[in-house]
Order: sequence, then structure tokens, then C-alpha cells
Amino acid sequence: MKRPELTWDFSIAFNARWMIGASRCASRVGSIPLPARSNSASFNCPLSRLRAFDTAGGPIGPYLAARIHQNLILDGRAAWGQSYNNVNPLGLYEDDFNTNRWLVRGQVTGDFSWGNWTFNPSVGISYFSETQKSYVDSLNITIPSQTITLGRAEAGPEVRYNLQTKDGWQFAPHVGVKGIWDFDPANIVTAQGVTIDSSGLRARAEGGTVFIMPWGWSLNGTGFYDGIGAKDFQSYGGSVRVRVPLN
Repeated sequence: MKRPELTWDFSIAFNARWMIGASRCASRVGSIPLPARSNSASFNCPLSRLRAFDTAGGPIGPYLAARIHQNLILDGRAAWGQSYNNVNPLGLYEDDFNTNRWLVRGQVTGDFSWGNWTFNPSVGISYFSETQKSYVDSLNITIPSQTITLGRAEAGPEVRYNLQTKDGWQFAPHVGVKGIWDFDPANIVTAQGVTIDSSGLRARAEGGTVFIMPWGWSLNGTGFYDGIGAKDFQSYGGSVRVRVPLN
């Protein structure tokens, strides 16, 4: 069963046009495939035929967001990190191994408003790599090193409707869809040993709502379904994020 993911973010804004900062994501997972997640993208990393699997760790690195035009926002991120893993392949013994991972991502987003409506088309590209270090298991068998990579391009629109009550509450429901192309696909192997090929074009639908409270706190809940138009691939999930301003 998947356990909650923990994240933290730090950022500094300049003149409301530039933002720099750092972020870290630490996750613990009890079943595969194992997600290695950034702020705006998620990747499934295959590990084959495992009966039980647990991991801790995640990437850390800088990001930049800038309004390069009245209606264009550019953001980018790079991150590096390690994971520390415990695996029970047959249900009889446990082994530990480590991985090194890194990712880079860039995205350009449009920002257009008409009354209460906001339209945000975007196009982005990302690349992720994770290398499992070689280790000797409890049966004295050497498990060789392996590297998993995933390169992804995606583009699509998001539509948001902004509401504000007289007492200062703000609500912003939103829906969006993105076309996805994994130009360097990672073959995902399930716990049953079935290989899922994520190559080819597919679509991902997402929806959610942002609540902003009069005193500045915000709550953002989203859900997604990935795999529209794909023959042998599907993924779904959701997230909840709470933001508390320090000033």
C-alpha cells in the first residue's frame, strides 16, 4: 500500500516576476512500481518480480520560475538525490540497496484571463535517470547495476474558473488535459512480472480545486488519470497540498 509522500519547498520572489528556490521530495512506498516524483512530474521506475519493497529518499535541487512576457511563464528544475531501499524478493529474506537519481525539467506556460476564466496552455520536457548500485544479496548472488531512464514531452491546456465570496474565501476549480509522448520510455515491470510499454502518444486528464482562505492559507486538491488512448498503460492518483504563509 502506498504511504504518503512528504515534500518541502523554499523560494524567494523578486518583483513578482522571478522566483528561485529549492525543493525536496521524500517518499516511502510499500508496493511497486516505485514513483520518483518532482513538483510537476511523476515517473514510474521499474523493479521486477518483487514480493515486498520499501524505499526512502528523494531528489533535492534548485528551481526557477520567471514571467518572461505578460502572458508567458518559464519554469525549470534540476534535482539530484539518492534512495535507500529494502526488498523482500521471495518472502523469505530481506536485502538493502541504494540508487542514485537525477532529473531535469523545463516548461513554458501561457497565462490568459477573460473575466473569471483563466486559460493556461503549456508545453514542457523532462528527463529522469535512476541507477541502482550493484549489491550481493542474502543468497550470496551478485545483483548487477542497472539504470532506468525516462524522457517525456507533454503539451496541453488547463481551464480554471475563479470565484471569491464577500468574506474573502476564494475557490478555483480547474480541469485540463495533456498529450504525452515518452521519447525515451521506461519499460515498467509490475509485481507480476508483466512489462508495460509507455511509448507512443497518450493523454492525461486532471482536475481539482484550490481553496484560498481569507487569512492566506491555501488547500489544493487534484486527481488525474493517465493512459487515455494507450493500449496497455494506465495510471491514476491524486494529491493534497496545504500552503501556510510565514509572513
